[in-house]
Amino acid sequence: MNISNIVSPSGITQSAAVLALKKPDIFIEKYLRKWQARRDFLLKTLKGYPVIKPSGGWSMLLDISKYGISAEEAAKNLLNKSKIAVTPMEGWGSSAGHFIRIVFANEPIERLAGIRERIEKVF
Repeated sequence: MNISNIVSPSGITQSAAVLALKKPDIFIEKYLRKWQARRDFLLKTLKGYPVIKPSGGWSMLLDISKYGISAEEAAKNLLNKSKIAVTPMEGWGSSAGHFIRIVFANEPIERLAGIRERIEKVF
């Protein structure tokens, strides 16, 4: 498994950021409301699972340490058994190795429905 991390913004993202900053606040607020609704849906759906509630952003972390498998193994199992793509957080810091990251930025709530049942197939 390969993970890429870009530590400086590329030219295309710099141009996109300039355009986004020039848009009226309602443009940004629309996306913030979508992300918050998706986050809140996942928090409700995954109640009882050890997730970290994000205060911002577009993803959340699930602590898989009590399941006795690595984050990489959990990610592979979720993909193969439940068709859920997550990021194993191994290599992202000394205590991050027992987390997987669930990204909800581009997943409408309708597509997130049923995620608990699909996760339960693995854990």
